[in-house]
Amino acid sequence: MRRDVRLWCLGVIFALGFPVAAQECSGAPAPETLQSAEKTPQLIDNGFVQFGGYLAMVSYAKSRDDCVKAGVFEDLYMSALDAMPESKMLIWKEWSVSPLDFSLSAASAVEGFGGSCRIKFDLPQAGPPENVRASCDNPMIKSSFRRAWKKLIFAPRTLNEGFKTAKDLEYEIDLEQRIEIR
Repeated sequence: MRRDVRLWCLGVIFALGFPVAAQECSGAPAPETLQSAEKTPQLIDNGFVQFGGYLAMVSYAKSRDDCVKAGVFEDLYMSALDAMPESKMLIWKEWSVSPLDFSLSAASAVEGFGGSCRIKFDLPQAGPPENVRASCDNPMIKSSFRRAWKKLIFAPRTLNEGFKTAKDLEYEIDLEQRIEIR
């Protein structure tokens, strides 16, 4: 009798659980999902793989209850994993960082340049830094470095870790080169 009850219970559990397991994820992603996922492939294609992968991972985690939406972000995350060897992001301390896009103003180029700067900033979330402050011994390069630093993109070092926030980070840059225009 006990054996029959156990078999019956297992049968009921299996029968009730089977329709849930058999459900397939179907449907089209909502326009909002497609819109939020639109820029991630571009980030990955441009070499910002860790940032694009991190955005896909976070979006996937937020959409666990919607299998169609989760599928979109899972595919983007897998694309980022495949693209890791082509990443242009550099490792600095606990983060991946986009390359610094630095250009001098025309006045700096005419006067030459050189000197050192100390950049201070905060990282409250992945993406560009906040509260960027620069102190340079050559005032001609201060605004160029500050402007360039605000455009950097910070992300986790790898695709399988979360973003580490930080305040009052410092980076020192020393430019010993001088440009002489004749």
